[in-house]
Amino acid sequence: MIKAAGGLVKNQQGEILFILRNGIWDLPKGKLERGENYQQGALREVFEECGIKELLHPQRLATSFHVYRLNGKPVLKKTIWFTMEVNGKSDTKPLTIEGITEARWFPVSNLKEPLSNTYPNIELVLKKAGIIS
Repeated sequence: MIKAAGGLVKNQQGEILFILRNGIWDLPKGKLERGENYQQGALREVFEECGIKELLHPQRLATSFHVYRLNGKPVLKKTIWFTMEVNGKSDTKPLTIEGITEARWFPVSNLKEPLSNTYPNIELVLKKAGIIS
């Protein structure tokens, strides 16, 4: 099992941060590094993938699981999700080396674009946060 962590990030306007990775809208997340706990991993991944480091109030939100293939073998990935807020500037810088072509803020009232092209686990995270029903 691969351990990962991710962030449901809000800015001061209440918008949600999404990333466009390999053509699919996602939330910033990634594998834990050695010696790192889930909260540390979530904060680091948001910084690495989006360039945002002034994050406040990380709170554990949800756990998701999915299976994918790695070197031809099925792997189970467990992701712990945290809500967090940006303190100050919310300018983004997508990590293009990981296939992230865009990091964009979406108003909660207009999530049609990311929800039309995302993973089921992302919808579950948004439901758990009370953002969608």
